[in-house]
Amino acid sequence: MHRIWLDRKNAPLLCVLTNPCFALSGRFASVTALVATAGMALISLGGPAWQLARAVPTSNVSVVSAFQTILQTAPSVMRQMALAVTGSTMVLRRSWQVYRTEGNDPKVVDKAVDEGLIAVVVLLASFV
Repeated sequence: MHRIWLDRKNAPLLCVLTNPCFALSGRFASVTALVATAGMALISLGGPAWQLARAVPTSNVSVVSAFQTILQTAPSVMRQMALAVTGSTMVLRRSWQVYRTEGNDPKVVDKAVDEGLIAVVVLLASFV
C-alpha cells in the first residue's frame, strides 16, 4: 500500500485537516500523543487492577478461604490484565519512538500506525 506522507508543509495543499497540535510543531504534537497514550494505558490497566484489588478479602477470614477467593477471580482478571499490559506496551513503545523523532521519521510513524491497529484490537479484547 502506498501512503502519502503528510507534514506541516503539504497537508494544507492536499486539503487534509490535521491535528491542531501538529500545526504548531511536531514536538508539541508528539508530546500530546504521548500524554494521551499514557492516559489510555492507565485507564486500560485500571479496570483489571481494581478487580484484582477487590478480590482480596479485607475482613478476618482464613488464609485458605482468601486464597480460594483470589484463585476463583484471578484467571479472568489476569487474562484482562495480560491483554491490557500487552496492548498498552505496544502503543506506549511506538508513541515513545514517535516522540523521540518528533514525528519527522515516516518509517517510525508508519510502524506506529500499523502496530496501533493491532493494539486497539488487543486493548478491546482486554475489556471483554
